[in-house]
Amino acid sequence: MPPSVEVQKSIDNLSDLLSRNQFKSIISEIAKYKRRPNWYTLFGGPANIQQLAYHLKRHVHYDFLYRQWSNVAHAHDFSPFIAVTSTGEGGIRGIRNPEPIKEVSRFAATFMIDATILMLQEFRPGETYSTYYEREVRPLFLRILKR
Repeated sequence: MPPSVEVQKSIDNLSDLLSRNQFKSIISEIAKYKRRPNWYTLFGGPANIQQLAYHLKRHVHYDFLYRQWSNVAHAHDFSPFIAVTSTGEGGIRGIRNPEPIKEVSRFAATFMIDATILMLQEFRPGETYSTYYEREVRPLFLRILKR
């Protein structure tokens, strides 16, 4: 545990940062809510994750991935945990089953690539992604795909 002096120093630093003029409208907007709002609801934004996904034209990601993973994570659907043992008896897979990690890592890598391209287009127009992708991303991405 960090010393209380360091903790207080961090709190003071954050307070100073949030007191800047550039954050006043955000602090004011947050104060309108009784509970801490989700970041995407501020300033008239979408009310929930589904609306956010549709607004960003990522409804397929939401419908196919988020909804499916959310059902499992929140135990809305227990069927993925039902298993048959080698002796033919019924069983239950562990909740932290490592099997889906491969699929999740592939999707995460794909999202990372997509997000990086969008960031380059927005903040560094004219910069190509291909050189960076070929040198840094592709070899690692191919390793994930082979596993």
